[in-house]
Formats: sequence, structure tokens, C-alpha cells
Amino acid sequence: MLVKEAEYKMNISRQVSHDIRSPLSALNLLLGSPGEITEEKRHILRVATKRINDIATDLLTSTKPETTENESLSEIIESLVLEKRIEFKDFSEVKLVSHVKSDERIFARIASCDLKRVLSNLLNNSFEAMKENRGLIQVSMMSRGPEIQVVLNDNGCGVHPQIFEKLGTPGLSFGKKNSGSGNGLGIAHAKVTLEACGGHFDLETQLGVGTKVTLTIPRVLA
Repeated sequence: MLVKEAEYKMNISRQVSHDIRSPLSALNLLLGSPGEITEEKRHILRVATKRINDIATDLLTSTKPETTENESLSEIIESLVLEKRIEFKDFSEVKLVSHVKSDERIFARIASCDLKRVLSNLLNNSFEAMKENRGLIQVSMMSRGPEIQVVLNDNGCGVHPQIFEKLGTPGLSFGKKNSGSGNGLGIAHAKVTLEACGGHFDLETQLGVGTKVTLTIPRVLA
């Protein structure tokens, strides 16, 4: 029992470390930026502080909302893309592109804090799998009747077939030569989170070519 409790606490600590890295990078950028605070910087500040507040709230309560509340998927994706561009600003040869329309009001039946964690971890995976710190990561979203699909494509190093069969096992990671943060939590958490809300997680990969992740999430219909 003590071993399981210690393992649980360790996993929580690792996850919080993953979660908080992006918004802290944004705040550090603002602190190191001289001059007046522009509207763009104010937006970054709002996004970063909200994320940290959401992470803290998630740690303090076991009661989670059933939907993304007032945050549309486009807002969530836009905020995560902004965070990752800041967090991985040293990856100057990696282009992160969002094909999601910022004014598209689509809501999903999943807690926003959980979805942000899933997307954040998966985008980390894509950046960290880039060959020679260069490449392309694309994020898109499609409505398919009562479901929504959020798709992440990258042209990183891909995954070996033998490793691919075991992906989603906590503690197993692959291809993260650019970072020491890989601990196998991202895909395992994504699978559990998507299944818990009635959706599903799909991953296609080819060694040396890249990886495609598809998140299928139940849609909140008006």
C-alpha cells in the first residue's frame, strides 16, 4: 500500500511539473521583456495565470466539471499553441501551426483542465521528437456529427514498431532525445482521459516519418 501511495504521489508530482512548465515559461518571458505591457503581453499573462490557477484548483478538488464550461475548443487550442511557442522558443526551426478557426464555438464533454493537460503533453511529445530541432507540427479540429476530432500531426522521428505496441504504458517513452522530461505519462494519461469522457485516442506513427494523434471527444450539442 505504501509503495502504491508513493508511486501515485510521484506520478502526480511529475504531471504537475509537466503542466506548470508552459505557463511559467510565458510568465518568465514577460518578466524578461522590458518596456510597457502591450495587449498581446496582457493576453499571454491572462492565459498563463489562468492555467496555473486551473492546475492548482485541479489539485485541490476531486470534483471536475463534465464539460469545457465556457471555454470553446478553439480557445483551449489557441491558448496551448501560444504557450508551446513560448515554452519551446529555442526550437526556432520547428514550426507550430494551428488550422483551428479562433472564432469557432464548439464545446466538448470533457473537463477543460483535463483536455489542456492532454494537449500540452502531446505537444511536448511532438517538439521533443523533432529531428535536429527542426520540423513541422500541425493542429486541426473537425466536427463529425456528435463528436469532435482534434488532430496533431508532426514530422518528427516517429516510433519503432516494437515500441509502438507498448506506448501508453506509464514509464515508457521514446524518441525524446531533445529533452529529459519524457516519462511515459502523456500517452497513458491521454488514453485514460479520453476513455473516461466517452471518447477515444488513436495514434499512427512511422519511424523516421512522423506521428499523427487523433483525439475523438463527445460534443456538447445545443
